[in-house]
Amino acid sequence: TTEAQEVIDIMTRLKIHHMHEGGLPQATIAVACDVGLRSVERVLKEPPPTLDEVVEGRRRTGRKPGRPSKADETVRERVLLLLKDEPSIMATEVFRRARDWGYKGSRSAMSVLVKQVRPLPAKEPLVRFEGNSARFARFTVGKISETQAPFV
Repeated sequence: TTEAQEVIDIMTRLKIHHMHEGGLPQATIAVACDVGLRSVERVLKEPPPTLDEVVEGRRRTGRKPGRPSKADETVRERVLLLLKDEPSIMATEVFRRARDWGYKGSRSAMSVLVKQVRPLPAKEPLVRFEGNSARFARFTVGKISETQAPFV
């Protein structure tokens, strides 16, 4: 049902609410917005989208889709401390150690957790040298005569 609700974009939801506030019947709104009558009824049961949601382009729901993580706060804290001590440790090694702590989740879930809590490495600034290569690397071809003094 969550997937079906996401099919109607945020602007259409806002349009449905505005047309309903204008006094149009639901059947007319359904035809104008090119959605089903039942979808109009469902959207009108929801609160109208806020300005922040419209700017963001999607509804903010209090829940995340999917199952809750098996990594509770204690496992999360231990992983965070482990990554602080050993920043370059691989996620599979974190998973192996977490199994010793009593973690019952999967390796992929642990990899996602490690990716979320691992501090990002500081990026080296990229210095680019832009310009015509021939302009900065000039070589003169010629011969040195005996009358010219060498540079001292």
